[in-house]
This record gives sequence, C-alpha cells and structure tokens, in this order.
Amino acid sequence: MSKDNKDIDSVIDKPYTIGNILKMRLEGDTHQEIGDYFNVSKQAIHAKLKGLFDMLDQDNIQAYKKNKVALFTAVEMHLLQELVNAKRLKKASTGNIAYAFDKIAIHNRLEQGLSTENVAIKDVSDDLIDKAKQASDNLAKLKAKLAEQTVNDVDNVDN
Repeated sequence: MSKDNKDIDSVIDKPYTIGNILKMRLEGDTHQEIGDYFNVSKQAIHAKLKGLFDMLDQDNIQAYKKNKVALFTAVEMHLLQELVNAKRLKKASTGNIAYAFDKIAIHNRLEQGLSTENVAIKDVSDDLIDKAKQASDNLAKLKAKLAEQTVNDVDNVDN
C-alpha cells in the first residue's frame, strides 16, 4: 500500500509508530511500501522492526519463561555490582542513593521472609484476639437475651 494509494485522512490517522508499522507489515506490505507510506527509507522500517519478530518466536518465548528467574537474578547481580561501584556512588545524588537503599532494603526483607511494611504481627494478632473476645461477649449477651425472651414468652403463654 503505497502512500499514493492512501487519502490524506488515513495518513493523518496512522502516525509513524511501531504498532502501525507492524500492522502494515502483518497485512503484507513490504518494507519499501511501508517506508513510502510514512515517507522514510525501507532501512528505517527494517530498523524499527529489527528483532521484533525474533521476540515473537515461540522457542525464544519458551526459553525465556524457563529461565526467567536465572535471567532476573543475573541482571539483579549486575545492577547490584553497578550500585556499589565507587565511581558511580560519587556521581549519584543523595536522593538516588536513598532510593536505591530503600529498594535494596525492601528486597532484602522479602528474601528474609520479613514484612516490607511497618506492620507488627504482634499488634495485628492482639487486635484479632480483642475482636474475637468482643464477638464472644456479644454472642453471650445475645444468647442471654434470647433465653430471657424465651422465658418471658413461656410465662405469657401460661397466663
């Protein structure tokens, strides 16, 4: 679909985005036709699409899924090495260092099986015990009231 075959409204409706380029390519347009449509070279279209079809390959996707934890662990290790690099630390702002510290501290707590929030389990447990006692007291009061009402109902029947 060359640019000459399109009216001006459809050109305005299709900005030069990877989504529109991919859609045209999947519809069968060549790199040259897509380039002509967007008034760029076929090499520019090729560069935009480069690697995209490789990412959609099912073998690649399955390999990624099977190795995701190992890949993330390797990237995490690399980033941590960069984080403690003395030259980088000198260049980092106090805010950047504080942010990095916060993120590392949170993940460290998760790895240790600890809470990432300032919620004390004892406080939550004590609160649940108090609520259970209140519920038990309320139930006892309801039972007493029901028993009293039943006695009154029996007395009214006898009269």
